[in-house]
Amino acid sequence: MKTAVGKQTGLQVSLTVELAPEEFEPYWERAVLVLGREVREPGFRPGKAPSQIVVGKIGEGAVLDRAARLAVEKTYPRALEEQGLETVGEPRIEILKVARANPFIYRAVLAVPPEITLPDWRTIARSIPLEEAAVTEQEVASALQYLREARASCTEVSRPAARGDRVHVDFALRVAGKAVPGGESKNHPLILGEGRFLTGFEDQIIGMRVGEEKLFSLSVPPDFPPMRQLFPGAWPKGCVLRKPDRPGLLGAVPSSKR
Repeated sequence: MKTAVGKQTGLQVSLTVELAPEEFEPYWERAVLVLGREVREPGFRPGKAPSQIVVGKIGEGAVLDRAARLAVEKTYPRALEEQGLETVGEPRIEILKVARANPFIYRAVLAVPPEITLPDWRTIARSIPLEEAAVTEQEVASALQYLREARASCTEVSRPAARGDRVHVDFALRVAGKAVPGGESKNHPLILGEGRFLTGFEDQIIGMRVGEEKLFSLSVPPDFPPMRQLFPGAWPKGCVLRKPDRPGLLGAVPSSKR
């Protein structure tokens, strides 16, 4: 098999593939075998008629067309690999020459990715002025506080829950006496004072003890979508709080020195 690459317009190239007669012959024989399965000839079982009869029945042109397609399917990937080509999309195949006992030649016009030459990144890095990273005391304090809280351990206490405690609560939300779908939670963790729940919810937990229940009402702000979607125009009438479980204090963590 011979292959050659030619330049086309833009990002297109042409790949010409040529098969010698002896290389094309197996595809001819394969085409006769495939097409012969549909030939019915008296005295022969289906698909067993001699090749001369098959060619005579369906025509040499039909056999050459099938042989050409079989040859392209088999040799095109090999030709790409031989030339080291990467393609984009499907090629346009043009049969240049096909005949029995002759070279088989076809051309594939295909798109290839653009060639990109990257500059030396070291040169780019040297051209960028260095800026000294400035870290404020507040940023350092915030980072240390985050690490302290992330690594803190909890100690159980028996006193009422206070701001800064980690508590676990069971709660259920009601609107006009109706349960809110998805508005219940068991053993829900909260750190009192962080304000990560409905406004005023954590304030109601402060002062409660383990096992205590409490009923209270909260106003839902307009930007709290779950309630507004479930109950348009309605406001929650009450919230039942059950069993604050093991309120605890965040343990102290020694400050780290840089």
